[in-house]
Amino acid sequence: MNAQLFNLESRLDELENEINTQYCELDTNLDALKSNRIELESQLEKFESSLTNRLQGSISNNCRNDLLNLGYTHSQVDCMSDEEVYAALDKIDEEIHNTDQDYSTGFEDLEKQIIEMKRDYFIDRKERGSGNFDEAWEGEILDLEFEYTVLCLEKGLEPLNYIITWEG
Repeated sequence: MNAQLFNLESRLDELENEINTQYCELDTNLDALKSNRIELESQLEKFESSLTNRLQGSISNNCRNDLLNLGYTHSQVDCMSDEEVYAALDKIDEEIHNTDQDYSTGFEDLEKQIIEMKRDYFIDRKERGSGNFDEAWEGEILDLEFEYTVLCLEKGLEPLNYIITWEG
């Protein structure tokens, strides 16, 4: 019986050593996982920062291009900081908003009608071929544009370029 008890105690010691060894391995693996997590979080922060910088540059470039498209010169835009570019666009947006509020629904209706007629005209022209289009479209659109321009001038407002630009 003492031999069996001794064998059981030996086996218990072996199991205890195995458990301690596995515990140490798990502890080491857990430390490695924590270290990997910290490294991944650091890389994620760097990636997010890089992405933000790229997007910011892209947004800044797009805003600068918008100013160029709105009539600013390259020299004007090049010397502006990003904040000045954004401020200029905000000012333009505010002016457009104020101008939009000055337009009556008659203006908006005329603008929509002109745009829709131009769209229909070009669809009609495309379907008939570039050389064969109904010249009546041209007259109707020009009449509407004239009416729109007169309304703008009567109110002392500047007609919107995309409405009155016509290449028939």
